[in-house]
Amino acid sequence: MTTIPEIIPDRKITYRSHPGYMARENAGQTRATIIGHDGCYGSRWFHGPMCFERFTSDEEPTITKDGQWRLVVWQTLKRMDRPAGWWRGTPGMSIGMTGYAPVPQSGDYLAQWTPHARRHLSRWKKSKWIIREITFDEYVEGYSRSDQDIILRSLFNSLLKLRITTHPGLVRIYGAAPSATARIEAGFVSTDVPETGESLHTFSFLCPAGRDVAAGTGLMDHWFAVAQARGVSWLDFGIFWRKGDPKSWKGFSRFKSQFGTRFLEYPTPLMRFVSGK
Repeated sequence: MTTIPEIIPDRKITYRSHPGYMARENAGQTRATIIGHDGCYGSRWFHGPMCFERFTSDEEPTITKDGQWRLVVWQTLKRMDRPAGWWRGTPGMSIGMTGYAPVPQSGDYLAQWTPHARRHLSRWKKSKWIIREITFDEYVEGYSRSDQDIILRSLFNSLLKLRITTHPGLVRIYGAAPSATARIEAGFVSTDVPETGESLHTFSFLCPAGRDVAAGTGLMDHWFAVAQARGVSWLDFGIFWRKGDPKSWKGFSRFKSQFGTRFLEYPTPLMRFVSGK
């Protein structure tokens, strides 16, 4: 297994460019293929008559002339130069800002949490609520009672169902409830990437009753504990708010920043057209 060395925020590899992860993401897409080489794998796909390629790496992609006209997008991680033949895209094309937290292989991971997060964890533990692994249907039922927009709920539920299919055995769904027989009041979904030693925050929700007992913090603690027990090296919290992003992201971004989080703000990606000749 390839693991991520302790180089964050100067990160040099990412699950987004690992062929194992990408093969699962592209499963079932007959017009998508994995291309590239060690250190710089990417995807090629068709949208109607148009062909696109995307790479996420600080190593420059190898561009081949293979008879296919296409647009190539190269998302660097930290690299800011512009090699010959490339131009900068628009800021909106960037992955944005993401956050990661290391998982110590032994010892107390709470030492890297903020005092505020540890206080909320104490409130959670005093509540005597439980966290258990739940089914997709249980997650959907609990999510239906959250204050999330109904259209987004439907979209995220569809994406979760697809992810369970394309990443078999790697998607974990947890729920928080007042007791083992009570309905779920908060949910959390993670996706393991064994090739890079990561676990990704995928989806989550919090109902009002769960908010009252700091169930969100309890679920974060559970994620850390399970990851440590299984030898996972890094937790990926996903996208964080930055200037220009929707204001509705701010609250959850502040919450996710409390757990020893380190940040990586991706540069605007590079682009180039490749002729088919």
